[in-house]
Amino acid sequence: MYQRAVRQDPSDIKAQLALADISETHGDFVGAERHVSDALRYAPDNIDARRTHGRLLVKLNKPESAKSEYLQVLEQNSEDVRALNGLGVSLDMLDQHAAAQQAYRSALDAEPTSTMTLNNFAHSYVLVGGYKQAIELLEPTIVDKTSTEPMRKNLAEAYGLSGMYADAERIGLMDSTQAESNTHIAYYRSQREKLGIVPKFSADLGAETTEPVAQSRAEAMKEKYGIDAAGLILTVSPSIAKIGSTPRFDINVTGFENANKLKAFCAKLLKSGTPCKAQVIGHYAD
Repeated sequence: MYQRAVRQDPSDIKAQLALADISETHGDFVGAERHVSDALRYAPDNIDARRTHGRLLVKLNKPESAKSEYLQVLEQNSEDVRALNGLGVSLDMLDQHAAAQQAYRSALDAEPTSTMTLNNFAHSYVLVGGYKQAIELLEPTIVDKTSTEPMRKNLAEAYGLSGMYADAERIGLMDSTQAESNTHIAYYRSQREKLGIVPKFSADLGAETTEPVAQSRAEAMKEKYGIDAAGLILTVSPSIAKIGSTPRFDINVTGFENANKLKAFCAKLLKSGTPCKAQVIGHYAD
């Protein structure tokens, strides 16, 4: 019926999108993408069609094209949560993880309880070894029973790859048998050994509520403590203390060769009255 409608009138957007939906349901992503592309030729401002086009391009492993589609949707509605998530997924596929995480933050600002966003955001952190951040995003959903199976799998993976095997098993057993869980734990152990995960040393210099203030304080500290001259890297980055909260801007210094140099740096700052918290990110493979 829809094919007849399209033959009679190729600009029949409803029929084109219906054909795309049927094609996708049957696993024909190429055919589905073609139908949506045809629809967009006649209705370039159709947000639903363009968002669907982006999703299909992701499935066809064309993240750069998908990114372009999602950006066009966001030009019309900057708080479109599905488009922000699609953009984030596209950017993660392109290894642009910092930009992807910013898209997820924007999606959480628009809809703080979106399980889709929490899942994608956590997965993005897992991809770059941000297991602690992924855990902070997903563990509360276990307590309030809003987690989905993909969220639990990402949480178990974050625990497992950070070496917290008991917690990985606790979460994994919510959807898997003991035998399956044992297989997953063995995989996490092998991955940690393969990656040779080692600590990264970081000095937490506090946070500010706005980025300009944080940048200004960072520049002052950079000069005062000779951070550039010491070969260290000072960064200002947004973070969310808890789901739905306003982002703050953390000031961190990285590039320390070992724990002793990190401790000496913090001791120097603390002596002059500047807050400094030594952090070790990651763990040795055990």
